[in-house]
Order: sequence, then structure tokens, then C-alpha cells
Amino acid sequence: IFLDLNMPIMDGFRFLYEFSLMSDEVKSKIKIVVLTSSDNSNDKEKVAANADVLTYISKPLTDQKLGDIASMLA
Repeated sequence: IFLDLNMPIMDGFRFLYEFSLMSDEVKSKIKIVVLTSSDNSNDKEKVAANADVLTYISKPLTDQKLGDIASMLA
């Protein structure tokens, strides 16, 4: 899942909270990459502390960043 922190209705942190309530069986099958325009250091710290998030990437998504994500999944 590519997750933006700045979304209407439900922001990314609320999504991460709701995701944390899912079963470990479900969570083990899903990888979350935070892809956001937020440059807030507090956001980065909160995301880094979340075990459900694979990595935090700043927009725009480039070929290099996509390759880095693919390497993490290999």
C-alpha cells in the first residue's frame, strides 16, 4: 500500500491506527510505504516508530525510489 499522510476524510495516521487493529495474519501479507509530500520531522518520527510501515518516501516517486522499495521487498 502506498499511503499518503494528507488525505481527505481519513488521514494516513488514522489509517495506520485502523490497520494496527487488524489481525496479524492480515497484516503479515501487506506492506505499507508512506509516500507523502509532508516534510514534517514529527511525521517522519511517528512513521519510523510504526512497525507496520516499511519505509517513508517523500514525493515525487521516482524510478530510483521505486527501485529502493523493490529491493526492500526482495
